[in-house]
Amino acid sequence: YQGYGMAEASPVITTNAIEANKSGSVGRPLPGVEVTIDDCSGQGEILVRGPNIMIGYFDNPKLSRKTIDADGWLHTGDVGYFDRDGYLFINGRKKSLIVLGSGKKVHPEELEEILFDHPAIKEGCVVGIDSVQGITTGSEEICAVVVPADDLQQQYDEDDPQLKLLIEDIIRTKSRKLASWKKSAKCIIRFSDLPKTATRKVKRQVVKQQVVLEDCQR
Repeated sequence: YQGYGMAEASPVITTNAIEANKSGSVGRPLPGVEVTIDDCSGQGEILVRGPNIMIGYFDNPKLSRKTIDADGWLHTGDVGYFDRDGYLFINGRKKSLIVLGSGKKVHPEELEEILFDHPAIKEGCVVGIDSVQGITTGSEEICAVVVPADDLQQQYDEDDPQLKLLIEDIIRTKSRKLASWKKSAKCIIRFSDLPKTATRKVKRQVVKQQVVLEDCQR
């Protein structure tokens, strides 16, 4: 059964249960815990309030005020929505959100679940990079950073055009499930494993910086 929590919330916020379980969701709020979405459209940052919320970060009042507002709402930094039955679904992190030139917003975590589910792909990361073309200059576009499977790394060189065509074809095929504006504009191939945290989560900002650096060097 999936649930959702964070250390600042002591730590559980929502959870599924035997008698109330919806696949893909993180369940409903615990009794006494308030959860709301900070966006009138119904999809935005998840805010939490209740007796389980921390007083603040030790010896760091500035960060505490930034995280917990004057009304006692904890700003989680996670983005999600409630369905009509009151189950919470999480799309990703607010700081990871990609804002396209059209104004549409893309959650990279959503794309990663779809694009990289293929035996030819070892791992991948979706990031937003600055667009340098036409009227969208200055906004972001979607870039897929892909690490091919080990057998492909043994078969091809990193800059082999055939490998790039193969990976791009996989990404294109997988993208058929996505709305047209969610499809990646660029694909970059890397043979080295992506940088990760101690809990094995990809360091998205580090990957993004590497992509920008690579473009500058070309």
